Amino acid sequence: MFKSFGQELRHFARSVDVFQEEKLREIQQMLKSYLSEKFYMYKLEFLRETTIDGEPGLAPQWDKTDKYGSYKVYQEDQTTPNGQNALCYATGRPLWIVAAEDIPLSDAEDYLDLWFGLENIPTFRRFSLNNRDWAERDETRTLVALPIWNYGRVFAVLYCESPQRLEPSSLAKEELMTLAESVSILYAVVNQNKSLRSNTSLALQELRESLSQKADFQLFKPQLFVAYSTRADSEVIGVLKKTLDKFSNYIDIVYWSDISHSGEINQQILSAIQTSKYGICFFSEPVAKAADGRKDNANVLFEAGMFHALMNDASAVPAAWIPVREKPPPPIPFDF
Repeated sequence: MFKSFGQELRHFARSVDVFQEEKLREIQQMLKSYLSEKFYMYKLEFLRETTIDGEPGLAPQWDKTDKYGSYKVYQEDQTTPNGQNALCYATGRPLWIVAAEDIPLSDAEDYLDLWFGLENIPTFRRFSLNNRDWAERDETRTLVALPIWNYGRVFAVLYCESPQRLEPSSLAKEELMTLAESVSILYAVVNQNKSLRSNTSLALQELRESLSQKADFQLFKPQLFVAYSTRADSEVIGVLKKTLDKFSNYIDIVYWSDISHSGEINQQILSAIQTSKYGICFFSEPVAKAADGRKDNANVLFEAGMFHALMNDASAVPAAWIPVREKPPPPIPFDF
């Protein structure tokens, strides 16, 4: 079965899942070639919506490489469309504009819409590059403007012009609407791909941030390191161990006195502290010369200081530690 170029383009647009904005240039060239050969249209442009001083505007832009400036959709009265392409955008209706007489549109005062018979058609204006003045002379005798829809609203206008005065057939209208629908689908695919790429970038950034953050959970039982003096009260240590044994199903308990691997004992204690999520530090040890009969063990104080410092390091494991001291306690270290 024969298919027109518009039908083939629509089939292509409906079939692709990934379409890069840069490829729209190829579609533009194919459309130009097709419209010039079959419709005698020798100018083709795509106007995207934009915002100018908080008001709706249009800018000729097939892709992000086009930097041609822009113009407002409405004139100063905020109701009159700023040209015939702006009328297409404002009404969401296709237009086939010719002059009431067989003269160029730029010389005419009265216009006819051969598509729907729309009245009150604004003056034909040629948008020039880089915000220059409107061209005073133009040979265009036919202008066709097609609204490009996306999610129930017009976001662009596809228009073409011919130096000949042309009258449309029903087949020509149908083919042009098919071309407009195809362009609309391709831009929707482009925007969807942009959104997916943006979401992917954000997701990867969140993933990187998550990797660098301190984990709030562990795949294995958290480790608890218990520090105390060799001279600590054995009865107190016995109560401490008996209490902690009740939680052995939930935490791995490492007593410093059980570290018996060969090698430097201080390095092994440091490693145990660095890999422990929690710590318990029993400071007190008896001493005959102290006024109250006990003091804080220097080694345990040092280990408590390590816990205290590592808790403020986002990349370290320790999350909390508990100090234990006998009564009456000696003066507490100033920075605990």
